[in-house]
Amino acid sequence: MKNEPSSDNRDSNEQDIRRRLHDRPHSASSADIDTQSTFLRNRSDSSETNLRDKTDELDSVLEVPTKCVEQAKEVGKRVVEYVVDHALLPHWLLDNEFLISGHRPPMPSVKQCFASIFHLHTETVNIWTHLLVLFIAFGLFGFIPTMHYALVFGFKHAFTTGAAQWLALMAVLYITGASLYAARIPERLAPGYFDIWFQSHQIFYVFVVAAACVHYYGICVLSRHQVSVGDCHESVDA
Repeated sequence: MKNEPSSDNRDSNEQDIRRRLHDRPHSASSADIDTQSTFLRNRSDSSETNLRDKTDELDSVLEVPTKCVEQAKEVGKRVVEYVVDHALLPHWLLDNEFLISGHRPPMPSVKQCFASIFHLHTETVNIWTHLLVLFIAFGLFGFIPTMHYALVFGFKHAFTTGAAQWLALMAVLYITGASLYAARIPERLAPGYFDIWFQSHQIFYVFVVAAACVHYYGICVLSRHQVSVGDCHESVDA
């Protein structure tokens, strides 16, 4: 007959089994809690890093228009700086008491006086209208003598003897080159095809050089005519 285990041994085994069963889920849950805590901590750190990166990107994006605004303010400040009210001008600059503000103060140097051309003040329009008239006058220096020659001696004589055709060709070249450059042709018609070669800026300079060569040739023709035939009056009398 087999010996049955005593009650004390059974109780001890049962307690041992219960203790093991109790300890096992507890240790597993602790490991799970540690794993979850580590995961949440890493996720929080990752989220914080991503948020910091996005904040830096947003700051960099917002920094561009901020700099543009600051530069625009700086340009505007430079344009309108160095102007005073009429009451603050010295006596020798008091010209029109009905212009209350926006006057140029006395300039201490030629450099600052020249720089004031590009500032906004009561004399800005006067200065630039004079400069534009001067620029136009340079062009008229070549046009007026040619028209005078044609009106006095006839257009046929001006083009056959006076080399007026070279002056006309020079004007056509200048105007054509400037028009192509202003209209951004040909890159306007086919964007991307003229990024390196044959863009309007290059064509413009080709026309400018060609016009200068034509002008020089016309001057040489006039000089040769004067040496071989004489001046205008002698040519007409002959």
